[in-house]
Amino acid sequence: RVLFRSTRSLPAGTRTITATYGGDAGTESSSAVTLIDVAQAATTLTLTGPVSATTGEVVTYRATLSPASAGGTVTLKVNGIALGSCTAVAGACDLTTSFAAATVFEVAASYAGDENHLASDSLVKTVTVTLAPPPFEPLKPQTISFTAPQTSLGIGLKLSLTGTASSALQIGRAHV
Repeated sequence: RVLFRSTRSLPAGTRTITATYGGDAGTESSSAVTLIDVAQAATTLTLTGPVSATTGEVVTYRATLSPASAGGTVTLKVNGIALGSCTAVAGACDLTTSFAAATVFEVAASYAGDENHLASDSLVKTVTVTLAPPPFEPLKPQTISFTAPQTSLGIGLKLSLTGTASSALQIGRAHV
């Protein structure tokens, strides 16, 4: 009986193993061949990123594969629809998206697998998207002018002024 141990990983697929004994003074040489099936390794895909956003905001999600030796395509899905993909290097990659509507979305990722690793899906994240505030508009300069019905007054008489802003907004009346 011979026990074989290897510290080297074999790629997935059917592999041929050949064992050879060179013989000695009392025993003839011999060899044997066997086939072994090396299975693809299972993977776990984790998606991390924000659970809230505003409309139009660009958000980034990180897809992390375990084991880290897994590589290949990871696809971002929003409400089950593929929106983009990235290539996992050293078991991770980043996916970016933005949301046009204010509502609740389900975000998940799918790993396609590679020659040595099985495909996997992340858990679904719920993302709440709210309306972005309107863009800031600086105040426009205003000019205010006053008109008086008479140009001269006697002592003790009241003056009544009417003001108007350049935006045509009526300011009101002032009594002096």
